[in-house]
Amino acid sequence: MVYYGKRTWERVRVPLVVTLLLFFLAPTVWRLFSYYVIGRLIRSARPIVLSLERQPNVGATTSHVSFDLPLGPDEVLWIKEGFLQASDETLNKRTRFILKWQIPFTCLACGLFEVIEIRNPAKRSY
Repeated sequence: MVYYGKRTWERVRVPLVVTLLLFFLAPTVWRLFSYYVIGRLIRSARPIVLSLERQPNVGATTSHVSFDLPLGPDEVLWIKEGFLQASDETLNKRTRFILKWQIPFTCLACGLFEVIEIRNPAKRSY
């Protein structure tokens, strides 16, 4: 039994040690490679531009009790019920329990449940 054990150890010693080293060190080596090599390549690349249109300015202002927000034709607004004070009678309103049923857990985690969908039914004139 001892003879067969020594013989097996001599045959699998190197592959076993290499496999164990790869198993324990490969994730660390991969993360270091990703951070120092792939990260530098990504950092030196051009920024991603999704749209060439001018984006609206978003910023903080002083606090107000209410805020007028005009909705253009075919535009949709999702707002929590507690934040809605008044709306135009010409707008279509409906309550959505979950914003998107394809991703219910994400919507619940982000607080996107029990929102009011306000849609402007007017059509765009092209």
